[in-house]
Amino acid sequence: MVLAAAESMEQYAYLPARQAADALDRAYAHCDDVRAARKASGTTIWTRKAGARPDTCRGGLTLSLDLERTFDSVPWATLEECLVEFGVPADLISLILFLHEHARYTFTLSGETVSVEPQQGTRQGCGMSPTIWTLFSLHLAKKLQLVAPSSLRTYFADDLLLQWEFLGELAFRCIPQEIAAVLTLLRREGMCISVNKTVILRSWWGSRVHDVTRPFLTKLQHKRYFRVALDSGEEIRLPLVDSHKYLGMFLSYKNYEALSLKYRVQQSWVAFNRLTKALKNRSLPVRLRLRLYNSVCLATATYGLTSIGLSAEGQAKFRATVIRQLRMVVGDHSHVTGHTNVEVLGKYGIDDPMLQVDERTRQRVDKARTNQFLPYSDAVARRWSRLVDAPLTPELEQPPMVLRHTEQAPVTCEICHVAELVHRKGRAHYCPICGIWVTQTLSELEVGRKDMDQWNELMEGLPKSFTESAQKRERDEPREEEEPSRATRAPKTNKGDKGGKGRGNQPKVNRDTNEKTEKTEETTTTPKDLKSIVRMLTTVVIRQEDQLQLFRQDSAYILFMETSAPLAILPQLYALGQTWSEKKAKDPASPGLPLRVVLLGCLLKQIELRIEKLGTDEELRKVAKESKLLSEADCFNYLEYDAKAKSYQVKEGRLAIPRKDALQLVRELQEFILIPRVVHRFHASRKHTAEVLHSLNTCRRYGFIV
Repeated sequence: MVLAAAESMEQYAYLPARQAADALDRAYAHCDDVRAARKASGTTIWTRKAGARPDTCRGGLTLSLDLERTFDSVPWATLEECLVEFGVPADLISLILFLHEHARYTFTLSGETVSVEPQQGTRQGCGMSPTIWTLFSLHLAKKLQLVAPSSLRTYFADDLLLQWEFLGELAFRCIPQEIAAVLTLLRREGMCISVNKTVILRSWWGSRVHDVTRPFLTKLQHKRYFRVALDSGEEIRLPLVDSHKYLGMFLSYKNYEALSLKYRVQQSWVAFNRLTKALKNRSLPVRLRLRLYNSVCLATATYGLTSIGLSAEGQAKFRATVIRQLRMVVGDHSHVTGHTNVEVLGKYGIDDPMLQVDERTRQRVDKARTNQFLPYSDAVARRWSRLVDAPLTPELEQPPMVLRHTEQAPVTCEICHVAELVHRKGRAHYCPICGIWVTQTLSELEVGRKDMDQWNELMEGLPKSFTESAQKRERDEPREEEEPSRATRAPKTNKGDKGGKGRGNQPKVNRDTNEKTEKTEETTTTPKDLKSIVRMLTTVVIRQEDQLQLFRQDSAYILFMETSAPLAILPQLYALGQTWSEKKAKDPASPGLPLRVVLLGCLLKQIELRIEKLGTDEELRKVAKESKLLSEADCFNYLEYDAKAKSYQVKEGRLAIPRKDALQLVRELQEFILIPRVVHRFHASRKHTAEVLHSLNTCRRYGFIV
């Protein structure tokens, strides 16, 4: 019964085989027709000679109505009228009205309970409410068709959109009258109209359009309004806007494609940022992360794009956004791995984003064409043909210019000389035996050979004056071996015969002109395109710094040391540093090891001695157990600082380290730090002094690879 009544109505919500994209198609088809008419209205001298005349008053207008508390404002008398109108059985009508009239809403707040009896509206959360609202909207649609016959009406739930296309002064003057009739009808049916949120979009042109539209326009506080006079004498001012958000997209007579794409991209980043912890969680498989991304972020980005069509610029923007998000999900960054976008998509079996949008567009259009329950106009059918016949998919992109990492043969670890280093991140290699990270440095010859083609492409874009000037100077300057001897040199001639190379016989004006010309040629050899080279070098430096930051995340530590006795180690470190500096000043080659290695070795030695002392000194063991550092099983606990208790507490879920194992690890560290280039930096965060004013001192150690 409901489906039969709604078969020819433009309601696209709460009905099977209809969706928001169908409503968007209907609205955008009107915008396309108005834009096409405005584009074709331009006249030239040739078309005017052929008989064409410019339009006097033509354009389009869209009214987007915002209804407040729509479901709660349906009068029960009107509801009964709707049910009777569409042939609902009398006993069922009585049951529906009984459920609504005898409903009670109970609210409890601060121990007080209040019951409210509704006087109108549908039951929120009831499974029957969408069907009842559909019948009510069909009831309104029939009446709106009578009061606004020239409008193109689109309904989606409680969103009401009316669009007009006019040609001539008389057709335009009918539009304000129809708008006034629509507002009056909705108020009479119990609807509450939000005047501030109800907007009008317009696009009109012609030689007399300003004279015709001026009586209906007004300006208040730098905003333009459209004046509508109701039959009751009340004047309503509706805001005039260039664009308006409708069903998650944007309506506009100018560039709704770019506005909608920008909004969908923003919403995709909002969804991505909300799920960023899960999407970037390396403990989850990549398959699950991609599945979550496709079902939320990608679905948010592609919503509505099958109804607008994208330009070449829009395709590039959408594709770049999606691929950037995918790279963040899978953890494949171009400045680290050097992989192109095509390689990343192929590695994880992901289709091109624009291919996905293109395929969804074709599927939706094919389904809509075969849907007999979907009402659509000829303009919508023409729009479908444009969307399908002009595919959204751009040509496959060319691989971006990236600095390729040199492919080297497996390198044997220099420490253990047993295992081959494993390629993990960029140029960083890992030894599975020693647990050492090693960075393989690229030679200049290999970098030049691998990336020479990129530099050649860049040099081809420079002006010829830049590349030819140096070659010309090199070609014109005589070489020493080619300089003629005195015997073969031409004899000097007098100034009068003009056979010499000097300018003595030239007028002063000519000499000044020639000198200025030579100076100008020398000063104009530096092109503006040199900025491109500087920009490329800057990019390389930034990428290198990013790579170093990645390495520091795995190899940098901060140590907080006690400065008060008897646990302090800083006095020994300060004394050792002073001794090392004195030896260095007397004999630069006498210390042998760098200061960072000496200080770190002293720190590890003190830790070793104290761990050994824990095995023999019972009093020290008692203090360690009271501080929860040592457990009853002779193991070191994993402690974390509790801000509320202001003390260190044992962290649950972390395994304790046996004291003997910890002692062995400290001894191994003392051996590893003697290897060159293992310890990069080890210094305090403040100036070295004999007296420490604070109870804690921060010691930073960078580059300690473990």
